[in-house]
Amino acid sequence: MTDIIFRTIGDDDIPAVNAFYNNYHHAGRTASQFQWEFQYGPHGKGIYCMAIHEKTGQILGIQAGIPIVVLTSAGYEQLTIKSEDTLVDVDLCAALKIKYLFGELYAFFVARCRDKDAVCIWGFTWAKKSFLRIGFQIPFDLGQGLLVFHPFKSFHILSQLNDKNTFRDKAKIAALVAVSWILGCRGRLNRSQAGLSSTEGIQSNESIFLGLLNTNPGLVFIKQDAAYLDWRLNKNPYSLKYTVYNFHYKDQFAGQLIVSLHPNGQGYLEQILMIPGLPPAIQKKMVKAGVQYLSHEGAAHIRVLTFDGNPVDRQQLPLLKSTGFFYLDKGMSFVFLPLNDPPDFPPGNFLLSRLYMQGHN
Repeated sequence: MTDIIFRTIGDDDIPAVNAFYNNYHHAGRTASQFQWEFQYGPHGKGIYCMAIHEKTGQILGIQAGIPIVVLTSAGYEQLTIKSEDTLVDVDLCAALKIKYLFGELYAFFVARCRDKDAVCIWGFTWAKKSFLRIGFQIPFDLGQGLLVFHPFKSFHILSQLNDKNTFRDKAKIAALVAVSWILGCRGRLNRSQAGLSSTEGIQSNESIFLGLLNTNPGLVFIKQDAAYLDWRLNKNPYSLKYTVYNFHYKDQFAGQLIVSLHPNGQGYLEQILMIPGLPPAIQKKMVKAGVQYLSHEGAAHIRVLTFDGNPVDRQQLPLLKSTGFFYLDKGMSFVFLPLNDPPDFPPGNFLLSRLYMQGHN
């Protein structure tokens, strides 16, 4: 029987662990990118676990988590863990006749999360069945919105995202781009921001979230103070360039829009936050401010994630459609594992955005 050692990594393990990750994902992640993600976060050092073969020292699997403090009702703070770097060398395990390594490694990881008094583990994945088998809930899948400015460049970018795309796949992408470009005319018109004023730069958005609790008392939101946003946006070593718009309406901090631009020409609406009760016309002006900025900066298209967990998230889809975005049905799945019984909050209470990911692309 093969002996397996489960343990958390030390600094000396980082080069081997990062190489294991890069060999599978072809990601080229550097040591500084690893350190930013798992060692220098504003809510504490990450939890990084590994499974190794006792005799050879070969890495069999890795599993990591990023500590994320969330705000809940009345502004209470609770520690959660975002699941990252889930990877098992299935070929090596098969050769060594090792079964169920993923479940055993994740059980070790969960125990380390409990040691930190985390209330839940959450994340995003394409591997739904694997997470369901170890007890995760999958309350919903993500959707996507697309607004195209330059159809030929947009098609080139989107068709190259998957090197396995067939001719038929590319034909579907071409049709998607064409439809999105036609619908996006609404997003390219009406640039007026009358009634709004805005500033650019890092600013805590906690007051907006606390205002949303007045009408949605169960919501859960990452504690996005200035320190968190500085880490996530300014210190992020990946290629995205971020811009933060802070909107004021009737002398009140009424909304924040975070956008980003990749060097390849992809623009993103990263996060849309607005206080409750804003007139629809004002909401559209906020979104269009980000759209016009990315268009001016030369984006081929803009992508945005949509979520279906709670009323605030669901309200963004019709707003995006009214601004010219074309809706695509499904993306990755949101996964959730409570560590307390009963759970401290249901998974649908997370007020989600693309900012909950790490900004790798």
